[in-house]
Amino acid sequence: MTDVILDTNVWVSSFFWKGPSFDVLDFLIRGGHRIFTSQYLLDEFEHVLQRDFHFNPVDSAQAVEKIASACILVTPGRTVSVIRSDPSDNRVLECALESNAAYIITQDKKHLLVLKEWAGIPIVSPNQFLTLV
Repeated sequence: MTDVILDTNVWVSSFFWKGPSFDVLDFLIRGGHRIFTSQYLLDEFEHVLQRDFHFNPVDSAQAVEKIASACILVTPGRTVSVIRSDPSDNRVLECALESNAAYIITQDKKHLLVLKEWAGIPIVSPNQFLTLV
């Protein structure tokens, strides 16, 4: 069983389009793997749906519930400040640390993927993850 963190951009991509992010989510759910998230990441997903896709609050809340049902919710116990240019990306790292994730899966080339690994946790794109598994 593989424990992973999906960045918000992976959730958004898997929610709207078929492609690598959708394939990752399908692989994880069908394989009984564990997906961890935090309340911060769920709130971020809801915000993106409303801001970028013009979801109303009811529809965005239903989308968050759907995602939350596929995840194990953790409350990070540590705050990290690794990515100073976009502090919200640190919440992904905190969630991964709290859950002892095997992978962080993201499409964030500017802040997360450039790290390649953090605290012993590989940071990979959806395509890279599919190649690894």
